[in-house]
Amino acid sequence: MPETNEKMDLVAEMGARLRHRHAWVGVLALILSLGLHIWLLSEFPDLTWRFIMRPEYPERQYQPFDLQKVQPLVTEPTPLRPPRFRPENPSLATDLSTEAASANAGVDDARLEPPDVGGPIGELGSPAVEPSASPRREGWDPRQEILRVDDSRAAALRSAHPRPITTPAIHRLALAPDLTLQADREEAARLQLAGNGGGGEWDPSTLNLQRTAVRRERGGSHPVKVPPLPVLPTVETARLVDEIPERVAPRKRLENLLTLDVRKYTPLRDPYGYAMIEIKRLNPEVLPILSKDILFVQDSSASITDKRLHYCQEGLKKALTFLRPGDRFNMIAFRDRSERCFPDWMEVNPDNLMRCEAFITALQSQGETDIFASLEDLLKVPPQPGRPMIVLMVTDGLPTQGLTDSAQIIARFSQANAGGRSLFTMGTIGSANIYLLDLLSYRNRGDTRVVTTGRWDIPGVLAQRAVSTSRPVLSEVRFVFSAASRIETYPGLTPNLYLDQSLILYARYPRTESKLVFQALGQAGETECDMVFEVDLAKASNWNDEIRTLWSWHKAYDLIGRHTATRDADVLRELRVLEKDYGIRIPYAAELKR
Repeated sequence: MPETNEKMDLVAEMGARLRHRHAWVGVLALILSLGLHIWLLSEFPDLTWRFIMRPEYPERQYQPFDLQKVQPLVTEPTPLRPPRFRPENPSLATDLSTEAASANAGVDDARLEPPDVGGPIGELGSPAVEPSASPRREGWDPRQEILRVDDSRAAALRSAHPRPITTPAIHRLALAPDLTLQADREEAARLQLAGNGGGGEWDPSTLNLQRTAVRRERGGSHPVKVPPLPVLPTVETARLVDEIPERVAPRKRLENLLTLDVRKYTPLRDPYGYAMIEIKRLNPEVLPILSKDILFVQDSSASITDKRLHYCQEGLKKALTFLRPGDRFNMIAFRDRSERCFPDWMEVNPDNLMRCEAFITALQSQGETDIFASLEDLLKVPPQPGRPMIVLMVTDGLPTQGLTDSAQIIARFSQANAGGRSLFTMGTIGSANIYLLDLLSYRNRGDTRVVTTGRWDIPGVLAQRAVSTSRPVLSEVRFVFSAASRIETYPGLTPNLYLDQSLILYARYPRTESKLVFQALGQAGETECDMVFEVDLAKASNWNDEIRTLWSWHKAYDLIGRHTATRDADVLRELRVLEKDYGIRIPYAAELKR
């Protein structure tokens, strides 16, 4: 028995040791498992447990395809720019007579009259009878009723007022101004009693041009006038009210010659509405084509390689073919210095065109690039009143000599030009300085094109640029909106009006506005034109939020143009607010940080 008990105790002790050892082995396995899982998650973060789960829906089986048949698409990055404010139609055919002939083909074969059936018509055997003339009917004309109503009202008015109602004639002063500023009536009455209110010339220095202040008392009493401060006559006061008869010229009204296409967008959570106003000619005959002065500016520096310059030469020669009789032209080639083809403007004739082609053929790619010097050279060519001056500049926009800061080039040329010359730029390569070319054209009545597909497309794009600017009909266009209406429109400086193109304005207005009233001024040759448009927003067609986005793009361009001239930090803050409020990416952000 003692031996049996001893064996049982030994077995129990061994079982306890085994259980203790199993516990330690379990703890060690748990630690190893945690370490393994932590290592797997750190090394393979995308590893999931989906492979042990049965999917709820079977996966879609796709048909295999041959990767060798898929050709990679080679594209070059395009600049982040909004649609231009004066869009052009590149697909427009240059020879419209060919399209008109093709549209009229087959008209002669049309049957404009029904065929002669012959024989009886109607019942069997009854001969056809020629219809008689339609009887004249005296219908009801509502205009007669309106006239009768007016006659009855006029008779009642004459019976109530037997004497004729007349308006006394208003005496016209000899040199009275068109714009009369606000004045104090009491002071004017005192001047008249003193003997200064008779005929003769009007002395503007005797009027108090300051607005009268008004203070209202509580309890609904009458307003009490505060005596105005004395105002001394100044040169500015005389300039505002004085009128020089020699400078007053009649303006031609063009409201009946132009047409408006207005589209609007009114967001739900925006205190403003947005409108796109497109202005174009009513028909091709209403405004004649103006004779123009066009200046071709070609970059011939070493950055324009010989092969690329060859295609530019072909494009310039094509552009010369689109000059019209009565136009004048010249050409400037620039690198580290500028060289003119002619000392002055030349008329369009075969001899001058041949000399210009020889100048183009002799161009060579060499030297540094001084863009600002070429711009200063073309500023020495003054525009002639009544003739729009158009500059077509072909370059890569990469200055290497002289003034090389793009912002300073944009600001200094735009300030000196002041909208007098329309500058159209064309980049010859996808890596061109688009910031410089885009802002130069935007701030100087033009736009820009960049050839990104290859140098062999340069002649076609350059020819399209020449065609789009070949037929101007209205120059020096400017728009005036009332400052009290809080209407904000862009672009601030619009291009000229051309034959096959329209002018587009983007406006933001308070939702409470029901009408947009603005004035458009322009020059048609030697005639100054004046147009006043009144847009009823209730009749405008509804559009999508693209109008709102385009308005924000053009405001961004306007702010960037202001920043090039001022380098003001407040302009950058306004750009960031615009980017946040309208959800757009500000273009040329890297250039703005320099």
